[in-house]
Amino acid sequence: MDFQASVRTCLKEKYLDFTGRASRSEFWFYWLFTVLFSILINIILVFLPTSGLFDSIVNGIISLAFFIPNLAAVARRLHDTGRTGWWQIAPAAPLILFFIFAIVGADEDFLDFSVFITVILAIVVFVFLVLRGTDEYNRFGAPVTVDDWEQRRDKYNKERQRKSEESSSENNNNAESSKTAENNTENDASKTEVAKTEMTKTEEDNKE
Repeated sequence: MDFQASVRTCLKEKYLDFTGRASRSEFWFYWLFTVLFSILINIILVFLPTSGLFDSIVNGIISLAFFIPNLAAVARRLHDTGRTGWWQIAPAAPLILFFIFAIVGADEDFLDFSVFITVILAIVVFVFLVLRGTDEYNRFGAPVTVDDWEQRRDKYNKERQRKSEESSSENNNNAESSKTAENNTENDASKTEVAKTEMTKTEEDNKE
């Protein structure tokens, strides 16, 4: 899957889709887009005369917008390797325990151990995300092939072509309607002129 198709799939076609599978190209091209987009937004904010609060609000809105599709993309990528999407929350479990025990004043060694487990689990999940998907059906569906995204791309291009043709046809109809209206106006004007000429001629004949 190419970059454009990956972004369109994750942000439009499968924005809320936690089912099915995602190939490595679909997942990593999408994550590359999110990183580049975030960098671009922050560069723009640096050069704008805005406050820190405004910058935080903008980044918060962007994070919320990407939150669901990010989770969905990770879940589908894990599905492609035959693993449940719940693996993505594994690194958060010891981290939550870390904050809980930090509040109650747990032993420092235990807190360090919680952080260590979090890092290990994060590495494990990362490895799962870079693994090649299974070549056969698994419990999450059929394997992702090149044909899948090519068919989606062709469908998208056909839909765009259909809308373009409909728009062009509508413009042509409007142009024809306008032309017909102009012709009718010209015909009416011609008939009026002819009628005036005939009336003038009739008046002149009556005078004679």
